[in-house]
Amino acid sequence: MIKQSIKGVNLGGWLVLERWITPSIFSGCSATDETSLCRELGAGAKKRLRTHFETYITKEDFIWLKEAGVSAVRIPVGYWIFGDEEPYVGAIDVLDNAMRWAAETGIKVIIDLHTAPGSQNGWDHSGLAGEPEWFKDQSRIDKTVETIDRIAARYHTAVNLIGIELLNEPRWDVPLETLVGYYKAAYEAVRRHSREDVMVIVSDAFRPAEMTVRLQEFEWSNLVLDCHLYQVFSQEDKSLTTEQHIEKTFIEWKGLLQDLQQTIPVIVGEWSIALDEQSLSELTPLQKEATYRAYAAAQMYVFENAHGWFYWTYKTEGGGNWSFKQSITQGKLFL
Repeated sequence: MIKQSIKGVNLGGWLVLERWITPSIFSGCSATDETSLCRELGAGAKKRLRTHFETYITKEDFIWLKEAGVSAVRIPVGYWIFGDEEPYVGAIDVLDNAMRWAAETGIKVIIDLHTAPGSQNGWDHSGLAGEPEWFKDQSRIDKTVETIDRIAARYHTAVNLIGIELLNEPRWDVPLETLVGYYKAAYEAVRRHSREDVMVIVSDAFRPAEMTVRLQEFEWSNLVLDCHLYQVFSQEDKSLTTEQHIEKTFIEWKGLLQDLQQTIPVIVGEWSIALDEQSLSELTPLQKEATYRAYAAAQMYVFENAHGWFYWTYKTEGGGNWSFKQSITQGKLFL
């Protein structure tokens, strides 16, 4: 089980590409996701992506994270990580390196399966934008279980592996019974190989209360629920004032985490200090900086009601408030 609160960071845009994080990888292409990029590049995909995999994150980044006070990283990977899925470029050796660098720098690791065949949510960060088809075909679900099994088997001796996340952000309209059936098969795959102290992490699929009730039916050891908390995407959140954002954090989010923690351990697997410009439009630059610091402090305080948190994301080519590294260096975040 989790012995202390985790202060973590996501290594987004590294082994699963997102155009907004690393637009240079998509330079000269019309592709919007990793699938279409690999298809558009064809034979040139391997060179471009391997260069990115081998240079975007290195051991120096792990050293920096450790010195900044980070205790763990969440590493998103694709179901194609082993390199045997067309048209994708594999990177299992790079993940091996990441596990070694993390061990050498004293950082714990959660491996997060961020994509599934056919897409579990239809968003670009699932590797394939469009209509989600993953849950409509049992062979796709079986392939996803197989990937989890291979990951668990490969890293079963890694003492710094603290968790495997079965699938990132299945959309709210994935049938609950189908999703829970997948969770059951994937949980069993992890437990065939892993230590009992390795967390099996499941997404709340944007319905935390319903998911928690359903999961109580199973006697699964060291099961952890992952909630992703943002106030930047919905029109309702965009219309909030800065004071209302902080109020929502202290009241709504704190209440949610406290309620969930009564029945299941929870981590906040993704969060950020990013806010929509609509919420900040009437503020001076100095007031904006103060807002970011206050919003960051409020979230980290409230997330003490969970078993840990992971900022999204470590860095972006454009910097800004989505970049943990820039937010730390600019004094907006303090660990």
